[in-house]
Amino acid sequence: MKKHFYGSIDLDPIQAKKQFADLVDEVVQQFAVRPGVRVKIAIEIQADSDTGFDDGLQRAVKENCNVLRFRNAEFEQGD
Repeated sequence: MKKHFYGSIDLDPIQAKKQFADLVDEVVQQFAVRPGVRVKIAIEIQADSDTGFDDGLQRAVKENCNVLRFRNAEFEQGD
């Protein structure tokens, strides 16, 4: 009997809110309503810019990530 499930999906940044709600309704709830099933959801966000991110954007994103309790959130130097 299969005892583990793993799935990954790429969300459109504009439609992400609706797409995430749909995947919770259609997939996560299938597991969550069953006794003894443990569900973990992890979100990974990647953003790249050819011109770089200005200080105001970096500050706003870092502050929002702190408020939302991101485990990690970093800006890195590009090539």
